[in-house]
Amino acid sequence: PTVVLAQGVILELQLFYLSGVAVSPVPVLGQYMGLLWTGSAKQRVLMLRSDLWRRLGFLGSLMVLAESFSQLFAEDQRLQFQPQDGYLSYEEILTGYSSALLVTWDCNVLSFYELYSAGMPLLMPGLSLVLRWQPHIRWGTTWDEALAGQGPWFNPASVAHAVGTGATWVLDYSDAFRYPHITYFQSASDLVFKAHTLHGGSLSLRMKAFTRVREQQALRIYKGVTWHLLDSSVRK
Repeated sequence: PTVVLAQGVILELQLFYLSGVAVSPVPVLGQYMGLLWTGSAKQRVLMLRSDLWRRLGFLGSLMVLAESFSQLFAEDQRLQFQPQDGYLSYEEILTGYSSALLVTWDCNVLSFYELYSAGMPLLMPGLSLVLRWQPHIRWGTTWDEALAGQGPWFNPASVAHAVGTGATWVLDYSDAFRYPHITYFQSASDLVFKAHTLHGGSLSLRMKAFTRVREQQALRIYKGVTWHLLDSSVRK
């Protein structure tokens, strides 16, 4: 016997579109994170994959705005926006930063699930900003123009294609826009304001509670699948 499961609702929709077969979605494997964010005394926001920001010249403007806006806060409350310019272990991320700024460049970004399940407060561009901004960024971090056209992996679908074909509704089913307790921003000024007024501790507790519910739901699915396979084997 064979059982097919999809990691996330987007992949479930893709499988149904391609095969006409409905399968059960389960949490992406990155959801099962052993480490936890417990808060950081350092008022720093980590800008993950900051190279995506640089492609539009957005990073420089954001840094200037963040520095100016921070002057309105007491010195011990000012945030530092720090681009990720090299490798950081999850231990360093979860203990050294008060929140993470993440661009959803794919429907199943593993770092999104890992940081969410760890309970680290997340700042992410809202859907309307993504639709305006991300079409100008290559979809997927493995894009290489020199290799384009050599296979489907190097010719991925883009937000620009979704906008042009009226398929943007699919993005509503991405976990990045379905999961609760994420702080979305619609502009640079909105980002800076929300980063400074974020209640990280309470958000983290709610994120961890939601993750536990998702894990219990997944466990019930896996148990059902296991019993189905065992029962099929016994019947044979």
